[in-house]
Amino acid sequence: MEITKDIELIPERLIENIEFLNDYFKRHNVQWTFVAKLFHEYSVDFMKEFIKIVPVESIALYNLTQLEAIKNFKPSLETWFINYEGIEIEAPFIDVNLTHNPTNIDKSTCLMVTLEEDRYGVPGEEVEELIRSNQIIKTGAYFDCSRPPEIELLKKWSTYDFQENTLKTMGTSSAFSMIETIKAYGGNHFRIGETAFFGKEINTQQNIKGLRQDVFASRKKINYHIIENKISHENN
Repeated sequence: MEITKDIELIPERLIENIEFLNDYFKRHNVQWTFVAKLFHEYSVDFMKEFIKIVPVESIALYNLTQLEAIKNFKPSLETWFINYEGIEIEAPFIDVNLTHNPTNIDKSTCLMVTLEEDRYGVPGEEVEELIRSNQIIKTGAYFDCSRPPEIELLKKWSTYDFQENTLKTMGTSSAFSMIETIKAYGGNHFRIGETAFFGKEINTQQNIKGLRQDVFASRKKINYHIIENKISHENN
């Protein structure tokens, strides 16, 4: 699949990575969602072709037009709306609303807990009460995506009494190698994007055994942010 005139996505290589991740998380008894926000400015037709090739059961985007089209195209796919702005929204094409806004909540709401002052979220005590009263069944926390989460923040998370059957999305690509640590502190769900595309540890840029690093073919050295910028530039 052509990404730009300089970059091509090789479907077979991405499929290998997705299948590895499916098996990896299954072995660790952890759920995961494929974050495809790298393509947030691409057309609906592009996203439909993309969805045809990726063997995932759950996908996350923050482009609502893409999300609706994907859900209509493949109704069985679990769709996560990455609700960075915390907008109030109800839509049949959103299965999970990942948000820091505690108003207008329902069973689709994944309400994020604040663990750091400079990050969006709701106090853990409030989320505890909403879970106890069965108003929500999903929660999680935002961490710095450029480095593994600090243990002190995970310890803070573990002080809250979230019910065992609650979905707790705690892991991202930056915490990929910490999966057992994340589980030990109560996490049972990961949101993975960059690792699937590039097959590297975020903080060290070391290759991850079992994953391919050549999903994208290019004559130039590339990384996630370069591709994202090129995509934005090519499509504006």
